[in-house]
Amino acid sequence: MKGRLGLPAAALAALQLAACRRDAPAPPPPGPGPDARDVAVESRPAGAEVLVRGAPRCRTPCTFRLDPGRYRLVLRLHGYMPWEEELWVKEGSNERVEASLVASH
Repeated sequence: MKGRLGLPAAALAALQLAACRRDAPAPPPPGPGPDARDVAVESRPAGAEVLVRGAPRCRTPCTFRLDPGRYRLVLRLHGYMPWEEELWVKEGSNERVEASLVASH
């Protein structure tokens, strides 16, 4: 049996299901593993949004956990230039990040 687009009914149903899934929100990333370390982030002024690999995590001051590895950390606050840093989370040590934001003109 063929659908309106000349496709078999099963193929049409699969396309419709795929379209529904595309509109659904993406699942959250997996949580940190057992080797995750604490990352404490502070900024002057406080209240900056912290993004890790482009995903929002928290507002400063805050602490969150990351698995060991390399990350791009970005802090954003309205009226200030974005602050960026490459962060290496090492096994066995917690990380502390302090950022002084510069006002935009």
